[in-house]
Amino acid sequence: MGLRGWLSGGGDEIGWDDLVAAVVDELARMVHYGRKGRAVFPVHVDVDIQVPDGSVEVARGFVIQADFDRAVAAALANRCNCDPIDLPTREYQVAAGRKLAIGAREGGAHDWELVVDGGDQDGRRLTLAPGQDEFAMGRGPWHGADQQVRNDLPVCEQTEFVSRRAARVYRRGNCLEIEALDQADCLLVHRAGGEVIRPARTASGRVAVRPGDVIELTDGKQQRIRVLVGRA
Repeated sequence: MGLRGWLSGGGDEIGWDDLVAAVVDELARMVHYGRKGRAVFPVHVDVDIQVPDGSVEVARGFVIQADFDRAVAAALANRCNCDPIDLPTREYQVAAGRKLAIGAREGGAHDWELVVDGGDQDGRRLTLAPGQDEFAMGRGPWHGADQQVRNDLPVCEQTEFVSRRAARVYRRGNCLEIEALDQADCLLVHRAGGEVIRPARTASGRVAVRPGDVIELTDGKQQRIRVLVGRA
């Protein structure tokens, strides 16, 4: 059974589309309409999802995907007849409960923080600039033929096995996505649950990352720099 299989909820069965719809129903309760009928939401919303105990990991597999949050945003914008830019940012938490239950509350927006583990910048904390959705990651502050393209996320200065144009990070709703560029197969994502994925080998070329995941850049052998993904 794939991720978009069924979540068991006692006598009910709840799938991907049903979970998206339930979240949208709850978020739609938070809208009010201001001047000229423009939809107004809180800036940030924490969404609490309860599912039967045996379905917790499957539900977490749903919400970790950027596609899930994109589906919620599209359906919510259509329901509330508003521009997606008016929607709140969303953070999802999944816990065990007796049956499917959704709760949403206004919360504070959480900035991302990346911590370098290893290399010549060990312990360095990298933050994502507000209002920016794409970030270049690599060795040193610059890359490109004439060293004219800035690295927003320099994970090292002199560690040669890390490419200057190693990767690109995208801010996507409630998660980040990472795309391996010149680092290619030597960039891996370690999930908090133990799964290891190479973005270069995925169909889209990108992998979603969430708090607790680790981005690893290697020389293909034993040397490595790890970037710990968390919230500030």
